[in-house]
Amino acid sequence: MTCVVLYTLMELLIMFQSSHARQKEIEDCLACMLTFNTADFSTSENEKIQRLAPNSHKVENEQLSIMVRGIWYILVPEICQTGVFWYYRFPRHLGVSKMVGLIKAAGYWWFEMTDTLLDFL
Repeated sequence: MTCVVLYTLMELLIMFQSSHARQKEIEDCLACMLTFNTADFSTSENEKIQRLAPNSHKVENEQLSIMVRGIWYILVPEICQTGVFWYYRFPRHLGVSKMVGLIKAAGYWWFEMTDTLLDFL
């Protein structure tokens, strides 16, 4: 598994409680907090991609991207979805619709994302 969390939740909490002057540094750390690649996708996920998006996916820098309604997103493997959930939920929950919007705005997507996020709650 190559899902990598660079900071523990406690380290992030300490960073958030510190000076607002460090906001850009905190945002930069959060932006690179999770990484994953094609090796993180299971056989069943690969079959699902081939079945549901046979002509609208590509691999760049070992990350799988998928086109959804004309926009390219980095596809998040199932094994990493919980980490992405917590990344966008921290430090507080904004609601599933806003969380989906934030995740998509950051360039990430996965099949049945809204249902998955509701299950995590």
